[in-house]
Amino acid sequence: MSFAAPGYLAAALAAAAGLIAAHFIVRRQPRALMLPTARFVPDAPVLTTGWARVPADLLVLALRVLCIMLAGLALAGPFVRGRGEGTARVILADRSRAVGDSGEVSDSAAAIRASGDVVIGYGPGALEESSGMAAGPAPIPKLDQRGSLSAGLVAAVRAASRYRDRADSVELVIVSSFAAEEIDAATARLRREWPGRARLVTVSAPAVTRGERLPAIEAGAGDPLAVALAIARPVGHADVRIVRRELSELDSIWVAGASGRVLVHWPVRDAPSGFIARREPGSIGGFATRGVTVVAPFQRRWQHVLALGSMPVAWWIDGEVAGSEIALGPGCVRSVAVPVASGGDFALRPDLHAALRELVQPCGGARALQRAPAASLARLASSGALATPGMFAPPDRDTATLAKWLLVAALISALLELVVRGGKKVSG
Repeated sequence: MSFAAPGYLAAALAAAAGLIAAHFIVRRQPRALMLPTARFVPDAPVLTTGWARVPADLLVLALRVLCIMLAGLALAGPFVRGRGEGTARVILADRSRAVGDSGEVSDSAAAIRASGDVVIGYGPGALEESSGMAAGPAPIPKLDQRGSLSAGLVAAVRAASRYRDRADSVELVIVSSFAAEEIDAATARLRREWPGRARLVTVSAPAVTRGERLPAIEAGAGDPLAVALAIARPVGHADVRIVRRELSELDSIWVAGASGRVLVHWPVRDAPSGFIARREPGSIGGFATRGVTVVAPFQRRWQHVLALGSMPVAWWIDGEVAGSEIALGPGCVRSVAVPVASGGDFALRPDLHAALRELVQPCGGARALQRAPAASLARLASSGALATPGMFAPPDRDTATLAKWLLVAALISALLELVVRGGKKVSG
């Protein structure tokens, strides 16, 4: 048996030892002596404190010690730890746009996985697909978004802690095309959180698309954003459509009709998708994308509403979201709340053109699907022995049931102690 918080058990032992020592201390009348006069003797009972050879009230002492120890055991969180054997695997399966065929990823993971292994699909985030089953649920479909190995590694370390009682070693397996865009500044540090080598299983990357196209725009005559788009000419491989009106059901059908379509909702007057009217509209001095900052006075009328899966792509200079992206089927909808003034030369500014090129990129941002450098992959694989389960933080254990019964037993012993002690007083 092991304990989640053994300090409580140590405290209970110390308290029980102090209680036992206290029961050796007794108060009794001193030895009687003959006095020549009682004139100076106080009219009060005389008691002295001393040590007894045998503890007083053995039954009361036993019940008190039992109550303290049961309460200490309950607070310590006892659990039974099993003995693990064999090697378990945590498999990271790439479900991002960096793989050419999600079926190849699923087949590679299935060929490695054994009963009890964990399969975690990762894209922008990570989600466990199967755990402890001979046949897991249907795999997560491929997402047309940038993958994050960092997110996958965080989920892998958390999943590995459950093997502390079920295996004597844990292997990390990563099934991916290992595109450069999936490795960020945090990946190396998070990889060091896994204390052992990893197995890298490479799958094919998407075929390179040669054709380039300009984004399409639905706007009125003389629209300043259409003017800026014509000057910037942000060519790319994605099928991008900019809409300057309210969205309709046909727009959603268009996004879901083919993989990689990007619908940029940049309305002239209405609230962009995922935004609501601000209580107090005001002015702001600029906005920024991931790589460009545009400094100019803007009227800020809309406020972003947080939604599951929504990802910021532009920010006002005070940090509030000015643009967001959310997946829709195999494509995405990108909403922009930055007004484009029709007067002056704002539509002709190079910084606006640079920001526009970023805001019409494919879902998840610009693609970098070339294979990561060999040095980065070597750090990812590492070397040495497999990780042992004891190297990971212990999982949260369900000790509530046993602790509850121990507390009930402690309460019963406390009540019995009151009954026994009260009976002794009555009989005395």
